[in-house]
Amino acid sequence: MTLRHNNSACLRLPGRGTSGVIANKAFTEAFYFKLTGAHLQPALDTLEYLVSETQVWTEITTLLIPGKNDSDAELQAECSWIREHLGVDVPLHFSAFHLDWKMCDVQG
Repeated sequence: MTLRHNNSACLRLPGRGTSGVIANKAFTEAFYFKLTGAHLQPALDTLEYLVSETQVWTEITTLLIPGKNDSDAELQAECSWIREHLGVDVPLHFSAFHLDWKMCDVQG
């Protein structure tokens, strides 16, 4: 599921039985913007909306990119934000970066 970072896209989601895994690329504004060209806060707002205002089963997957978004501080900030804003029942998964198409300068 791909969502634009605004609630109008969420309003078009089907109701019951819908689930989505949201791919998170970063949890700092600077790297999120560099990587996506978008701002982090609207993405966080969309996650809060999905969890609190819809019946969509929401899970988050964070791609860990070595040296870019895998610091203890960033991971702690993400986990704390999820616990505080979404609750302890929202699953968080981590996936490993591998050289593929973009960011080939990163040591995997």
